[in-house]
Amino acid sequence: MYKILQKKETVNFGNRFKITKVLVETPTKRKVEFYLREASPFSIIIPFLNKEKVIMVRQHRIGANKMSLEFPSGIVGGKSPKEVAIQELKEETGYRAKKMIPIASFYISPGWSTQEGNVFVAEELVAGEQTPEPDEFIEVKEIKFKDIEDLIKKKVIFDAPTITAFYYYSQYASGKLRRKDRL
Repeated sequence: MYKILQKKETVNFGNRFKITKVLVETPTKRKVEFYLREASPFSIIIPFLNKEKVIMVRQHRIGANKMSLEFPSGIVGGKSPKEVAIQELKEETGYRAKKMIPIASFYISPGWSTQEGNVFVAEELVAGEQTPEPDEFIEVKEIKFKDIEDLIKKKVIFDAPTITAFYYYSQYASGKLRRKDRL
């Protein structure tokens, strides 16, 4: 195990994330510096409109510089993962869910980031008005769940958290996801 000896914040990007310089001691007692992206957890939601269709969002992503088809997701510091899921589903899609089921969690990139993703399934949706943040321009799409794997293969869906959530839901729906793997 690595032992953290010292942490020093280098850059803070408000409520999004911060970059921290970390001095660690390796198992062989060697001292090494790392840079760590420290970020609040996020929630990603798979909203089922019915047994065959899910709600997804399409938006431009600056990092890839193209449109991305994704499950709704977001970060809200100071709230529980479930509270974030409820808020982000409403903001991005306008829908509220009568059932919000936690099914898994994962680390987005544990080699350099502390950020954890939390996967939820939203059921019994009630339509409402979308309330995106001022810098969000989101199209709400109804997608047949059975088409998602093909959309991943065709790289229409290329967002890692969406692909990870799809995998976890597939395991959950088939009964292969063990209870201790859930949130």
